[in-house]
Amino acid sequence: MQQSQPQFRGRCADALSTLMLTRLTELRSLDLGAGFLRYSLFLPQLLKRTDYLFPKLRHVVLGDKCLDPTTSVSYMDLNLIRPTFYSSTVTEFECSISQPWRFQWQDSKTPRSNTLTSLTLFRTNISRATLGELLSATPKLRYLHFEHEFIFNAATPTGPSLSPYLGLDELNTALFPIRDTLEECHFILRLGRGSISTTEYPLASVRFPAVQGTLTMLKFMPRLVKVEVPMTMLLGWYPNFAAKLEEVLPHGIVDLTLRDDLVRYCPWVAPPNAEKKVMRIGEYIKGRASHATQLESLKVRLTSAKRSLVHSVGALNVSTSGRGSNTSLVRGKKSETYGWRFEKAQSVVASPTTPCHTARMDSVFRPMSPLFESCWPEANFF
Repeated sequence: MQQSQPQFRGRCADALSTLMLTRLTELRSLDLGAGFLRYSLFLPQLLKRTDYLFPKLRHVVLGDKCLDPTTSVSYMDLNLIRPTFYSSTVTEFECSISQPWRFQWQDSKTPRSNTLTSLTLFRTNISRATLGELLSATPKLRYLHFEHEFIFNAATPTGPSLSPYLGLDELNTALFPIRDTLEECHFILRLGRGSISTTEYPLASVRFPAVQGTLTMLKFMPRLVKVEVPMTMLLGWYPNFAAKLEEVLPHGIVDLTLRDDLVRYCPWVAPPNAEKKVMRIGEYIKGRASHATQLESLKVRLTSAKRSLVHSVGALNVSTSGRGSNTSLVRGKKSETYGWRFEKAQSVVASPTTPCHTARMDSVFRPMSPLFESCWPEANFF
């Protein structure tokens, strides 16, 4: 509130709106769009006092995803975001502020929200370390939606490294604090405005940075039942690597959606390699009685994939029809979604004489790390 007088000129409407908010003591849901976030000087002060002013507040949305790209926005500070992670009432928080920001708590009290169960984030530059900070403050989180957009073009190789946004080992670490509570997660990767187009890319002299690692933390989430994730996070980025889906997905999963985010830039998009990757999906479907007994639905959503991947997924959809599953194809304006609906599978119990499989060279598992020691099961997965 220590702003200079010129900054308060023309703020009468802002001040009146904020004053009106302070009188809404029965407020349960607060949705603030781009205009209010852009011009408000008083809002950060109000949000710091949500427990006092709005004791029944449960749902908070801060958003500007539809913001005019030509408009310059400068947010006052991060007090728009921080209060949610100190609140004792808010259970659902959606933050789609797209402007760059650095997250620091700057508070003597450690953030911890035992009430927050649903978190939706749209970010253009949030690092895995920052995501880890947020998730460490939400030990009861059950729903996570993380939509990550970043820029890649000819200037990227000489600019800041994209590894803080594409490293999956770091994402595994960020997800570790919520491994015991998470029930549903959605991850989306896409290129933002100003990125190279798919038609320009083959002729460009730059190469897309690899998505490093594999998303293995999902395997150790006992409550996880619904997952939407880019297939590159599970099947790997390189042609000579194709993890088995049962190695990276929990046994109790019910609903699985695999997206083709960034697949068009993958080195395995060529026909022979794409077919090998899709074979892993087929193996998972055929062996669900032993490693996914609760699976009810599996979908593969293709938006910009090359025909090689579309052909392979389509062929799998046809070949698995009628084998304990109902297959479908839904065509949208910009997508094709191949789906499987499964009958209840009977669990298969391995006999003592069943031969043990040795570890493959392309296995996603690595030597035990102290970080993951507490969540590794004693059973051998190979």
